[in-house]
Amino acid sequence: FRTFFDAAGQFFENLAAINWLPLIVALACHGLYLSLRTRVWFNGLRAAYPGTPIAWRNVWAAEIAGNGVSSVVPAHAGAILRIYLGKHSVRDSTYPTVGSSFMVELPFDLIMGSLILIYGFSQGIFPSVPDLSSLNAFDLSFLARHPDFAVFLVTLLPILALGLFGYLSVRVREFWANVRQGVTLLHSRERWLREAVPIQTVAWLFRFASIWFVLEAFNIGGSLDHVL
Repeated sequence: FRTFFDAAGQFFENLAAINWLPLIVALACHGLYLSLRTRVWFNGLRAAYPGTPIAWRNVWAAEIAGNGVSSVVPAHAGAILRIYLGKHSVRDSTYPTVGSSFMVELPFDLIMGSLILIYGFSQGIFPSVPDLSSLNAFDLSFLARHPDFAVFLVTLLPILALGLFGYLSVRVREFWANVRQGVTLLHSRERWLREAVPIQTVAWLFRFASIWFVLEAFNIGGSLDHVL
C-alpha cells in the first residue's frame, strides 16, 4: 500500500506540473492527424468499391477505435478491430480487400519514415548498434545481445514470407484478387497523388505539431531533434 500511494503521489505531483494548454493543443492536433488519415483510407475503399456507398463516419469510427485499442494492447491488436469494423462499413466487402486497403497509406509513410531515419542518423540522434543492448526495449536489446539469433531471424522471416506467398498464390487465387482490389487506388498514380498524398502531407504536419506540443506540455521543450 505504501508503494502504491507513493507512486500515486508522485503521479499527481507530475500531473500538476503539466502545461495544460499545450497538452490540449497536442491532443487536438493528434485527433486531426488521425481524422485526416481516415480520409486516405476512405478514398482507398471508394476506389476498391466504386459502386458501393460508404459512410466516412463509419470509416472514421473504425480508425479511431483501432488506434485506441492499439494504444493499450501490444502488437497492433487494434488493426484486427479496424479490419472488422471496416469490413462492416462497406456492404459486400471482404476482409482481404479491407485489410489490404491499409497499404494505400504505406508508400507515403515509407518515404516520410525514411527521411526521418536519414535525418536522425545524420544528426547522431539514434543510438549506435553496440548501445542497443542497453536500451529498455526488450526486442532491440535482446537482438543486440544475440547477434547470431538476429541474423538467423532476419534470414528466416523473408524465407517464410516467400513460402507463404507461394502457397497462397497457388491455393487461394481469389484471396490475392481481393488483395489487389484493396490497393486499386495505388494502381492510378494520378488519383493516388490527388486523393492520398496531399492529405497525408497535411496529416504528418499535424503529427509533428502534436509531438511538439506534447514536449512543451511536459516541459521538455520542443525541438526538431525531439520531434523527429
